Amino acid sequence: MARCIQRLSFVLIALALVSAASAQTFHELTADIGRGFGDMMNRYAWSMASFGGKEYVGTWNVQFDYAGVAQAILSGQVDLESILSGQVDPLTFTGALASQGGEIWRHDGGGNWARVYDAPAADQGFRKMVVHNGAVYAASANYQAGATLLTSTDGTTWSALTGGPLGDAANTSVRTMLSHNGLLYVGTENTNGAELWTYNSASAAWTKRNTFAEDAAVAELAVYDGRMYAGTWDFADSYKLHCSDDTNAWNDVTPVFPGSDSLSNLGVMQLRDFKGKLYLGTLNYVDGFTLLRSGTPDNAAA
Repeated sequence: MARCIQRLSFVLIALALVSAASAQTFHELTADIGRGFGDMMNRYAWSMASFGGKEYVGTWNVQFDYAGVAQAILSGQVDLESILSGQVDPLTFTGALASQGGEIWRHDGGGNWARVYDAPAADQGFRKMVVHNGAVYAASANYQAGATLLTSTDGTTWSALTGGPLGDAANTSVRTMLSHNGLLYVGTENTNGAELWTYNSASAAWTKRNTFAEDAAVAELAVYDGRMYAGTWDFADSYKLHCSDDTNAWNDVTPVFPGSDSLSNLGVMQLRDFKGKLYLGTLNYVDGFTLLRSGTPDNAAA
């Protein structure tokens, strides 16, 4: 009798283990190909987009260059106190990071991965990816020659756009893109003043919509209640939120709330329209981020 009970216990344990295994809802898609798609320098799955029934992933391919950072500090290129205070992001100045070039990978929804693009070393990675007018677009960060914006209609053959903000080395990164009303909106990082552009894919024409002279980057775009909102970064001071009815005339509607003037909120990380409210999440290296919500974001004090 004791042996029967013991055997029954083993069977129940085995069934419990099988049940637990089958209950797992997440599967590691890089188990076979390896983490980072087999390259430990692929630190981020930085961007993703669904296109043509497949999923695309853009990587950030870097390793921290300690010698480069030390040299930048010693040479006076960057001030150590500014890094420690959070006023300067150490990842944004030349020499902080070494890269082999960002990559774009495609997943078929089953078990197959394919690398469809391997960027040159200067293009550290693909920060943003969006589908627009029957094509997929992937934008890079390049702190040497300026950002690259790739496009593909089949996910296999990629071509680089030219003109507009591209080819200007001062536009070091495309931080945000938004497909809206038939146009692709592109926001750049530029220490001379962040830029917002639109691209008309039908005519391949670029139009500059605004230069935010006091901001380092247009980091997020969102449409809420018929208006467009642009959230910016400013490593030396504070983020701003801008609002426009026609995407040419912009108003500063940066949220004002108790204690806001004493916080080191340097940038907008997220802008989301959810259940009739606009949500704003900040970047803050010193105090921790702030999460805000408003039903009237065009009123700064609301």
